[in-house]
Amino acid sequence: MRTFRAILAMEGVSTEEGWISRVFPAGCFDWRALPLTLTVHHDDSNLLGRIDSIERLGGMIVGRGMLDDEGEGDAAVQRRDWIHQIEAGVINGISVEAGAVDVTETCTEEDADGFCSHVDMTFNRYQIGAASVVTVPALEGTLIELDPPDDMPEHEHMPAMVAAVAVPDVIPD
Repeated sequence: MRTFRAILAMEGVSTEEGWISRVFPAGCFDWRALPLTLTVHHDDSNLLGRIDSIERLGGMIVGRGMLDDEGEGDAAVQRRDWIHQIEAGVINGISVEAGAVDVTETCTEEDADGFCSHVDMTFNRYQIGAASVVTVPALEGTLIELDPPDDMPEHEHMPAMVAAVAVPDVIPD
């Protein structure tokens, strides 16, 4: 088994996706009872591991868990290949999957005919039900790293992790 640490989501940010903005205010994320499933590319048949702990650190939702690199057969070979791709930075983003949401939609722009041309979707609550390792995450700032050091309490990592939020390449120790 391999360990990982990941920025699963960011609070206090928004994303622009064409005519929709998704807004994730501080405090909007919570999560189902642990452990949660970790897959690859949102495919339930691509089970990679589990998320054993989640905590909020300075606007980041940070998870830790295990990746399964053991076993024999095609599925085990595929999991080891995905882990190699994470190590190489080929797939290094995280995308959370909703267990439950409470969303407020607000039309912020109308076109000449009076139809809504831009919507803000504010997530009052976004319950994380699972997560997936992906090549292109929907939320900026997500990241997974393998075998993080565990010789220091997590709260001592917080200042460096918060500093890395702009465009993190790694989750600092």
